Amino acid sequence: MKKVHYSVIIFSFLFAFFLWLSINLSNEFQINLAVPLRIDNLDSAKALANHVPPSLTVRVRGTGWKLLNTLLTPSLQYTLDVGAIRWKKLFSANNSLNERLNLAEGVKVIEVIPDSILVVIDDKVHKQVPLSAQIDVSFREGFDKVGPVVMTPDSVIIVGAKSVLAVITQWSTQPLTVKDRISAVNETVPLGDPLLSEISVYPSTAVMHFDVQPIAEKKISNISVTVNQLPANRQVVLIPPKIDIVIRSGAQYVAGVSDNDITAYVDYRSLLLDTSGTVQPTIVCPENINVVRRTPDILQYVIRK
Repeated sequence: MKKVHYSVIIFSFLFAFFLWLSINLSNEFQINLAVPLRIDNLDSAKALANHVPPSLTVRVRGTGWKLLNTLLTPSLQYTLDVGAIRWKKLFSANNSLNERLNLAEGVKVIEVIPDSILVVIDDKVHKQVPLSAQIDVSFREGFDKVGPVVMTPDSVIIVGAKSVLAVITQWSTQPLTVKDRISAVNETVPLGDPLLSEISVYPSTAVMHFDVQPIAEKKISNISVTVNQLPANRQVVLIPPKIDIVIRSGAQYVAGVSDNDITAYVDYRSLLLDTSGTVQPTIVCPENINVVRRTPDILQYVIRK
């Protein structure tokens, strides 16, 4: 049996491949180049007030060797000098394109997308806005979120063009997804991405906290209903004068609530505007306590002199 010379086979294969590649790279091709767009000479006290694409799509034609050389050029970019702009200017992307891109001789530009670039300049400002939490949360049966979502910090600094920042009133976090939760959440979350890359946000993360507890209910009975802003020469009789309520919240919160922590009232001025002869009392509870039922829900009343 003859010995197989693998080195000869590999050499022959590589020689054939490079010969094929050399012949084909001598032909002409069209390719699309993603050319980074760079803004140059922007005053430090100014900022872009519109979206400028991060790159241009440039369709070029040339031999395979020329195009390969272009693809391997590390400094390939399109630079816009905005130093002389006071407000806005429309640039033609086709203007002196070969020189801007420093393309090799023999490489021809067929098309540029976009073919024009609008640059708008405005004063750079700083603005502090509140931070809004975005959460996608589900809880194990019998558990729920108790109390508000607390953000640390509760506001952020945004930096950008004055006209752009003028319409921004808050900033959001990226959504935090929490599933089947049974305990408090204390997570570091990234902030939402700017709609415009020309806006900077500081800091880039925040800590989101909210409590999760087993949910409990409790009945509080015989809560007296008072009448606010009652004139000295008037008397209001409520029928009935007391109500029962059912409260709901985290078990730790509900356990500490007594009838002394809850008040109920009606406003005398609202009675003067009423024509039905009935009124719904306002219930004031401790923080994080919700009223889920009241009995009765509506009271009758009589005003006497």
